Amino acid sequence: MTEIHNEPIQNLSAARVAEDLSDAQKRTALFAALARARGEIRPVEKDGQTEGRQQYRFASAQAILESGRPAMAKHGLSIFPTDRRFVETEMMLYTEYLLTHEAGAEMVLNNMTPVVITEYSSGSRTARDKALGAARTVDLRYMYRDLLGIPQVDPEEEEHGRPEGHGEVYRRGGQSAERQEDPRRQPNDRQQAKKEEPKSEKPAQQPAATNEDVEARKTWLKTTIKECREELGAELCAQLGLDQNPAKLGEAEALAKKLQDAVAKKREKAAAAKPPEPPKEEPKPVDAIDWT
Repeated sequence: MTEIHNEPIQNLSAARVAEDLSDAQKRTALFAALARARGEIRPVEKDGQTEGRQQYRFASAQAILESGRPAMAKHGLSIFPTDRRFVETEMMLYTEYLLTHEAGAEMVLNNMTPVVITEYSSGSRTARDKALGAARTVDLRYMYRDLLGIPQVDPEEEEHGRPEGHGEVYRRGGQSAERQEDPRRQPNDRQQAKKEEPKSEKPAQQPAATNEDVEARKTWLKTTIKECREELGAELCAQLGLDQNPAKLGEAEALAKKLQDAVAKKREKAAAAKPPEPPKEEPKPVDAIDWT
């Protein structure tokens, strides 16, 4: 720890420190204070959400500033803008900040943020002064976030997903809370019902047929078509429209199925038209035979 005449810095007034420290010592004190402030920063809950098609959550500027300012003030740090410049041809806002420490050290920081003017389908567009104001707020938000390394977490993020060493999450209003469900992120009845629906299992994919399988299938189809046509006869095949030769394997399979159905119907019809066989007489027993 930097000392003045063997007396720790924190025991001295800011005026005394600024008077007695060299420029190098002042700069060292600034960096040490910034490191301590960064070490006390907690993750900030994402309390804002964008509008439009691409929606995402983010930590608002107010939440970032409320999280960072106490740590900076505690360690004698402050930051404020000293110059702003809007370049209309680039639609970019350039801002110069001055980071100061109570010991008297200063550091110039620069940042830039695009100025977004949205055009709506109704023909209206974002007013220029509002676009510039929004860019200034966003620029300050990013400056605090990057200077202090402020992490942002989603309200639904589990503890194991938070940065190491941070068991609590900063919430606007000075609250520290473990993970809580955000009512805005609760699923509605339809989403809940869809979530609870059992997922249908996809049928297992059949392995691709090999060339040997295809050739065996062709041989079976040819044999089946030939035998069925022989049993039906050429005249009946012509009447049923089953005398055409297929050009593709799928057509051959369909034809074989129709021929098999026709053969089955013919056999049923023949079986129904056949007269029943007379009952067979049982042979008389030997005792009933007259031998005279």
